[in-house]
Amino acid sequence: MKAFFAGRRKALLFPLGLAGCFSTSAGTCDTPLLGLTDSGLGNGNFDYVCPSPGGPDAWCDLNESIGVTGDVPTVAVGASFSIAYTDNTYSNIVPVPAVPSFTTPAGTSAPPTGDATAPGSTPVALSAPGAYAFLADEPGSSPPVLRDFINVQAGAVATLSVAPSIDTLYLTASPVTVYVSPLASDGTTLAGEFTCTVASSDPSTVTATATGRGAIVTAYAVGKSVLTLSCLGVTTKVTTHVLAASDDGGDDAGPDAATKDAAGGDAANDDAGDAGTPPGDDAASDAADDAEPDATASDADADGGE
Repeated sequence: MKAFFAGRRKALLFPLGLAGCFSTSAGTCDTPLLGLTDSGLGNGNFDYVCPSPGGPDAWCDLNESIGVTGDVPTVAVGASFSIAYTDNTYSNIVPVPAVPSFTTPAGTSAPPTGDATAPGSTPVALSAPGAYAFLADEPGSSPPVLRDFINVQAGAVATLSVAPSIDTLYLTASPVTVYVSPLASDGTTLAGEFTCTVASSDPSTVTATATGRGAIVTAYAVGKSVLTLSCLGVTTKVTTHVLAASDDGGDDAGPDAATKDAAGGDAANDDAGDAGTPPGDDAASDAADDAEPDATASDADADGGE
């Protein structure tokens, strides 16, 4: 850590020590500075920069955030992200990692969009779980004069979540775009931009084309295929079953319909036998019919007796 403080004011030792930020063997902090999710010295505000909606950051999509968010979430290890800082006095202060060697350059400068008023830091990725300090220095100061700082938490990706569900696809359906979200061990969605790779065990049944943090999935034949998606060093598998057509609930076309029609036909025949009988009078009509043969027999007996 000596190299870290070499280019900073000695006064920085006090707030870092007071905050309880002590270096691990990886050079990160065991706990966030003062447990803060905002500025440590109160001279401004740090914000997480979200790209456009439907983009490569699952946390931003989950929270429907664009531009600066007013919060700095836990980011996934290896995922690219950018933070912005708005100072109470100075303008255009770009936060930088306190220890650049613990981060990986992850792209070109990506200023915030939406209602952002401060430039974002050059996107970086954090190399291991822990808390990493980002510093905001007074513009033009030499040696650098610290205006504020924040610790950004990096979390390990435990599992990957895939949505929407593609357990079942139909040949008549359009291609489906699925998105992957990195989850921490407690199930929370981690922030950061990343890309995935995808492979299908049976491309003749289902094809999958990687796109950002997801894939476009297309069904080609009835059968089954296992899709393997890999992101941020973690892999998940999804089994997809392809059916010929969707069951739209049309019972009339099924075998039960014939049974129902037959039953309806029998009812029609019964009614036909009682021609001229109003609906609901079948019982009375049947009783009258049953009485007629007996009456005829009695009349014959009477005639014979004469």
